[in-house]
Amino acid sequence: MAEDRVVAIDELERFCADAFSALGVTASNARMLAGVLVEAELRDHASHGVRLLPYYAPAVRNGEVKARPKTRMLRESPVSVLVDADRGLGPVACTRALDRCLIKAGTSGIGMAGVYNSNHLFIPAHYVLRAAREGYIALCTSVAMPIMPPTGGIGRVLGNNPWAFGIPVGESDPIVLDIAPSASFAKIRMHAASNEPLPEGWALDEDGQPTVDAAAALAGTLVPLGEHKGYGLAMVSELLAAVLTGAGYGPESGMSGQVGHFLLVLEPSLFMARPDFEQRVEDYVGKIKATPRQPGVAEIFYPGERAGRLEREARARGTHTLPSIVWEPLQQLGAELGMELAFRS
Repeated sequence: MAEDRVVAIDELERFCADAFSALGVTASNARMLAGVLVEAELRDHASHGVRLLPYYAPAVRNGEVKARPKTRMLRESPVSVLVDADRGLGPVACTRALDRCLIKAGTSGIGMAGVYNSNHLFIPAHYVLRAAREGYIALCTSVAMPIMPPTGGIGRVLGNNPWAFGIPVGESDPIVLDIAPSASFAKIRMHAASNEPLPEGWALDEDGQPTVDAAAALAGTLVPLGEHKGYGLAMVSELLAAVLTGAGYGPESGMSGQVGHFLLVLEPSLFMARPDFEQRVEDYVGKIKATPRQPGVAEIFYPGERAGRLEREARARGTHTLPSIVWEPLQQLGAELGMELAFRS
């Protein structure tokens, strides 16, 4: 197996932006897309990091995903907007939608956006993190291709639809909870690429039997988190991000160009003065972190704290280590596009 490679973060972001540009994406959107992927990578979300560039590049090259969509704002009100993504890359429309939500939350206290005719948004955490860094509470959910059965059912009926929540914590890293109602399908792909077994309880094979074989899981289904709980979360997500927005749902959920998203941004001062809210959040977080620890546990982390720390450390260091299952596809894409990703080692 090839060894891990070290790359300068600036070089990694430059390469990703140049690759998106070579695929026909505008320069500004290329930089934004690269930033989203590298941010995920540095926050230890490699399954939703730079590996997505070579994964989605073929769909952009063949026109299945539009490199330069004409994103439109529809049915706009003082607190809401419906966004037609025009079959472009998900983060292009989601970033526009979030921009509108932030403006509306700043003026009206709340901003909501539904997005349809879209594609994968890369990672929901990015959008709520950005809002929380500006002092807002945020929610983001989306839909994916059917991969889970409902409780008591058989077959691929529901997507592993993610939820992300962001809440500011004063001068500390925001609370960012980014979860899905089952194991990440992207992580299963990474396990399959590296021939690593899955943890028990993640997946079923084609015959509906539990499996730790990643290849068998790719042909089978995922197990909903907590059975009816994961099933319910996936269903509510699809209702908000697809049924409500006009995106594809049911068998069409998560299909290319038919993906839907839902975002909400809330100004805390609707309920109390911002300084009071910030003080209460910091006090609450302090109580959580002061919980007596189990043997061997050095620190209690709140959701998003460890990821924020890892990102800061990586940016201060200036470099990031990529495993072969990530850098080799990037290198291959670079060769196809006539560009090179320069490694430190």
